[in-house]
Amino acid sequence: MILSSDFRSTFLQEQIIKRVGDRFDPLSLRVAMSSSQSLMVSENKTDDEKEEIGQILEEIWQDDSWVPE
Repeated sequence: MILSSDFRSTFLQEQIIKRVGDRFDPLSLRVAMSSSQSLMVSENKTDDEKEEIGQILEEIWQDDSWVPE
């Protein structure tokens, strides 16, 4: 099944909230699909927290089990 970008971004956003939001509250999140990739972490996080969030996001992106079939 081929999923639209909007549909896929909704599932991606749910995974990020589930894995990052509970641990690093408050979380402001916007998922937008495009041809370029970028990541911005704000809300006065420490460098260690930003690194940990980046690692979690990479794990989510590489593990596509959250994408419905």
